[in-house]
Amino acid sequence: AVVCNVASGSSASNPSLSQTRPREEPLTEAELKAVLEYTLVRLYRGDPQPTSRVCALRALRRVGYGHTSGAIQSALVQLSDYQVVPTILPVCQLNHPNIFLSLWALRHQ
Repeated sequence: AVVCNVASGSSASNPSLSQTRPREEPLTEAELKAVLEYTLVRLYRGDPQPTSRVCALRALRRVGYGHTSGAIQSALVQLSDYQVVPTILPVCQLNHPNIFLSLWALRHQ
């Protein structure tokens, strides 16, 4: 299993908040795809030749900030090397004010 939190402004480990209003789309579509791919690569790290790349992915996205559920689903469809069973949940708040996307992935063997 792997967890990846995506934050804007200050890092998630730094409690100070950015003084400027964050932009509506903190990531471009290409950056969103790269974050999802990074998460999946980390999930399969250490497995030299995975016979099956089936995994469950839970994406918690902050409502009103960042990408919509449809945009996340579209980015996942582009990752054809993986068979992802996604659950995309809109939430009001995550564990830090700067985090707008939290990804939890679990591989099936």
